[in-house]
Amino acid sequence: ISTPLPIRVKHHASLVYLSRVEADLESEEQTKEAVKSSKCEVVIHLAALYAWWRPSSEDFKKANVDSVYNLLKAVRGSRGYIKLVHVSTVLAYGRPTGRGLTPETAFNESCEPGPTTSLYAASKAEGDKLVLDAMTHGDVTGCQVYLACCVGQDHKLLDPTIDVMRIKDLVYGQIPATITSNAVFTYVYVKDAALAIVRAADKEGNERGERYFIGDQRLRTSEYYSMIAEISGTQAPRFEVPGWLALCSGVTSSWVGHHITGRAPTAPADLVRTAASGNFLFDVSKSKEELGMKYTPIRMAFEEAVAYIKGNDKPGK
Repeated sequence: ISTPLPIRVKHHASLVYLSRVEADLESEEQTKEAVKSSKCEVVIHLAALYAWWRPSSEDFKKANVDSVYNLLKAVRGSRGYIKLVHVSTVLAYGRPTGRGLTPETAFNESCEPGPTTSLYAASKAEGDKLVLDAMTHGDVTGCQVYLACCVGQDHKLLDPTIDVMRIKDLVYGQIPATITSNAVFTYVYVKDAALAIVRAADKEGNERGERYFIGDQRLRTSEYYSMIAEISGTQAPRFEVPGWLALCSGVTSSWVGHHITGRAPTAPADLVRTAASGNFLFDVSKSKEELGMKYTPIRMAFEEAVAYIKGNDKPGK
């Protein structure tokens, strides 16, 4: 389906007409036809299945691996120059274990990827490797962008079954306990993430699989909960569940969901495993130096997210 969409481009007086082309990335033929009919020069791949639990683990492979393979074939088989910007998550980079690296030490893009802690991250890592292999061998031109946890206005915030960060539940005080409150994770304002992707697409000389880590706003889990509580005016979780106990519960409830109820557990094993695996620190100097990134204070992103939830939803919906 192709529909003309007039937009005004900054710094230009004229209108530029874009076309919306829809296709199922799980279909090799549809993907190939979409890339061909768009006549585009840049493809930004944002599609992914981001979840801590699915009724079938095959869902992750279809969305995060098979679809990437189809897109690579479509880009490789197209006529003319196309630059691919493949967007992933730093979680997919895993926990590198090279010399001098510990869970407390920041890794960078020169480190080899390490073990992951969820089916989501593992499937993204497999798709990332397909992209890197294609780019380093010259079959496809482009680069890869790895995002920290994105925060800001997003329609997914209204549905806790989709929002993996469960911000709505926190806003309404529906999460009674934390897991490993001292673990440090990194966040990025969603508009900064978008800017980084565009700058990576515009940059020349990064077409052989160059990688960029995006986001430098670090928070302990306890700080994350406290900030949302302060902004929303609700009480932060008062209890902390030991990681080992939460993981036992998560494994059990995930098994029950897969084999009995068919419903997602409140705290799936992959979520607990990721939360309890310790600090997750990476260096974003490259994005600052090569892409000119200056990151927005993350409190602004959380304020935007909370305001969006309160302005568009009610507790319990």
